Amino acid sequence: MGKKINTESIRSIDINEIFSMTYPNRDENSICWFETAVLNCKTASTLLHNKIYCHALFFMQQCIECIVKGILIENQIVNVREIKKWSHSPEEAFSAFYKVMESQSELFFANIKERIIKEQDLESKLEMTNSIINHYCQIYEDSLRKITTYNNPAILLKLCVDAIIISLSVLLNSMQQNTRYPDIETCKLPSVLYDESEIVVKHTPHILERIKYVLINVCPDIV
Repeated sequence: MGKKINTESIRSIDINEIFSMTYPNRDENSICWFETAVLNCKTASTLLHNKIYCHALFFMQQCIECIVKGILIENQIVNVREIKKWSHSPEEAFSAFYKVMESQSELFFANIKERIIKEQDLESKLEMTNSIINHYCQIYEDSLRKITTYNNPAILLKLCVDAIIISLSVLLNSMQQNTRYPDIETCKLPSVLYDESEIVVKHTPHILERIKYVLINVCPDIV
């Protein structure tokens, strides 16, 4: 069982490392979370194939939640007993992680979260999330094609993966409850709220592909 990581050891991390997790040798405590994430992703794929978008989005949220919890356990930020307190709020777990790191990384998290949360409706949140994710993916892809002067694609890949995880944590947690229950105000079923939305239909496959991208980079030994 992992112990909480020493704050001083986090503060000594090189500036190029602070935006991302490191992935040490895995044990069963973290592996079980990553394996569950992969299963959730496969379930989401099946639901999406059958055009059941509301439940596909729910299992995407579950997938991201498991990835985050696996990373936190693996990096000894929390132990397996403490992980329960984060419930279905992986973005809060990320926030706690960044608070013990350099201020620059906390600002990175806060900026992404604020940009998504300030959007008033689901479709706007989806558009903003995709905009953020595409931005960081483009930075990484440009580095591979030597379009940018930044000379460390590996660090940019970690930054890109972190941006995807944070963005989707915030987005999917804000919508996961409504994917399972009727809307309290309108009494509309989840299928009406999500499956009949053109924006949801348009962006959900893209979100799933980004989640697969994260899985391949975070746990290639398990996918």
